[in-house]
Amino acid sequence: MIERLLRIELPVAREIIVVNDGSTDGTRAALEEMPPDAAVQVVHSDRNRGKGHAMPSGRGSRELEGR
Repeated sequence: MIERLLRIELPVAREIIVVNDGSTDGTRAALEEMPPDAAVQVVHSDRNRGKGHAMPSGRGSRELEGR
């Protein structure tokens, strides 16, 4: 899915933030197998804390990088 998003031509730079909220279905392994891409930031949580925690985690990781 992420690879498909990266192939879409856009007139501006893109940033994709993926938050793995403690998934146990193999999501972490799949994300770690992806080739690195500067437009994709992956944030892993050690356990599922719900959407209310996942959304700020993604935004927070962006702020920590100074973007």
